[in-house]
Amino acid sequence: MRARDIARLGAGARRQIALEQLEQARREALKLQAPAKPVTKRRSKFGNVPVTLHGHRFASQAEGRYYLRLREREARGEIRELVCQPKYPMVIGGICIGHYIADFEYYQKGERVVVDVKGISTPVFRLKKRIIEALYDFKITVVKV
Repeated sequence: MRARDIARLGAGARRQIALEQLEQARREALKLQAPAKPVTKRRSKFGNVPVTLHGHRFASQAEGRYYLRLREREARGEIRELVCQPKYPMVIGGICIGHYIADFEYYQKGERVVVDVKGISTPVFRLKKRIIEALYDFKITVVKV
């Protein structure tokens, strides 16, 4: 069912669809098991195992679990307009010097919340975080795992 079709439904029907999607995601999350040892793939630099939920690819299982919690909060009405992996250009002096891709963005009580789930905070991330917070009107919330 498309998003615009869902938007036409009543609040109760939308809530029921959201709860069904969450239940399906929970069942998928239970299946999240790291493969014993990937034979052909190289191990990632930080040991994370990518996961796909609801058609979104997440860099780690921790990020996938956080996504499921956000979906539950969205279904309960605590947050709204959840966006996965929003992209922010870093434009300084009219020149785009790069991009920052956050893990999640949503609105809570009318304020934008930008979240990045991190196991290890690298120097590159810390620099990008400072640049983005200087350019845009929000703070990046870092969730440590």
